[in-house]
Amino acid sequence: MLQMKVAAEGKILDDRIRQFSEDWARERPISGDTKCGQALETLKIFEGRLVRLKEEQERISKVIGVLVLNINRPNSPNKSFKLIGKGGPRS
Repeated sequence: MLQMKVAAEGKILDDRIRQFSEDWARERPISGDTKCGQALETLKIFEGRLVRLKEEQERISKVIGVLVLNINRPNSPNKSFKLIGKGGPRS
């Protein structure tokens, strides 16, 4: 259940990163007729979005790390469920 939620959040984050990249390609201040103040404001906006995306990515990565650790622990209930789901442990 938690794994599915994390996967869904990861997909949403991927979409947001893709959108950020498209927005940056379209709106970055590369034109010679862009005023300095406007260019700086655009950079600040994109920097803020990038920082939030990075924080979200780090949060999701940490959750995935915890899930992996829980699955790999010898006495983890998650590991028992995986074994049951695969037909039980093999000798």
